[in-house]
Amino acid sequence: MDNLLSFLERLRQSNLLKQMNGLVLAAEDESLFDIAFYKHRVKQEKSLYFAGRSLDKCIVITNTTNLGNVSSHIDGKPVMRIEEDVMVQLAVSDPSQFAVLEDALVIMTNNNVAKVGPQQMAHLISQTPRTLYAIHDYDNHHWHDLSVQNACLADIYAPAHMSDYAEAARINPTIQFGVPCGTIQWTREFLLERQGDITITERSSSPLGMHSFYSKFKYRNSVLATVGKHFPEVGLLTKDFHGRTPEDRWNEWVSYELHWIAPVFNDLPIRFFDALVSGGLPLVPTGIVPYLDALRIPPEFYGVYGAADLINCEEFAQRMHEKFIRGGKDGMLHRFLFALDNYHVDAIIKKIWHNARTQYSEHAN
Repeated sequence: MDNLLSFLERLRQSNLLKQMNGLVLAAEDESLFDIAFYKHRVKQEKSLYFAGRSLDKCIVITNTTNLGNVSSHIDGKPVMRIEEDVMVQLAVSDPSQFAVLEDALVIMTNNNVAKVGPQQMAHLISQTPRTLYAIHDYDNHHWHDLSVQNACLADIYAPAHMSDYAEAARINPTIQFGVPCGTIQWTREFLLERQGDITITERSSSPLGMHSFYSKFKYRNSVLATVGKHFPEVGLLTKDFHGRTPEDRWNEWVSYELHWIAPVFNDLPIRFFDALVSGGLPLVPTGIVPYLDALRIPPEFYGVYGAADLINCEEFAQRMHEKFIRGGKDGMLHRFLFALDNYHVDAIIKKIWHNARTQYSEHAN
């Protein structure tokens, strides 16, 4: 109990609590009502326009690392792809070029917005009142300044992670929660063609978990360094991952039973869904389990580690190896099919598209 009291005192004196309280005060001090009023009026106008319309025209802004593997058709309906670089040019072109966007739902990520530029996006959106814009925010857990701007720009704002988006919700009347990033590094066609690899490939019982380096996320880097002392395939990437072929990346992922996941500031990483879709068992910290529960992801599909497991990670990995073996081939296939049907990039686009119809096309608000 003495330890608990000392921990509380340390927290009470820490800069962490002061900064957190200061953020709340700053948010309360700055009025966002005029932005919220404007966004509500825009939603009313667009709802009236799209009410009764099919909203069958969907445009996805793509690049190689975000939505580039979306299918050309989803549920039998065509999906139009516009490359990110083309969108950058379109945003600053003559308004006569904007006709391609009319009567469409445009789905993009926060990274696309950053590349186009928020100011350029604002100009484009103001010039296309007959277009709906959905922004899937991959980084709402830490890129807060851009997230609030995304909420200001979007007709539908979809934060990918269970994190604080109170300011965004004050601005935007259409928040779509529960849409994680999903698995985006392989096309659905590729995955179906390689489904047979799931159960026949020989897998290592040691975990795979090579992560990109971010200097400001010191705790995450420390976790990876601790686990990496015991498992050489867990740590920080030293070579380009996205430059490899889909086949090469797939062959690596499917060759491991376990996938160690060290989130960036409590996010639900893409690699969680990549692990599932390759038949593996993702290993996650306790902090993201509430989000997994909210998404109704079965607990048997993943393993959970706490602080003590980081110290005894070999013992923990052995228990997870045994869990993987108990699941057998059926477990591998169930994880693959679950991720493919519910959290592949096609399923993510489908969720956002369906919500757009519900919010704007099926009734006017």
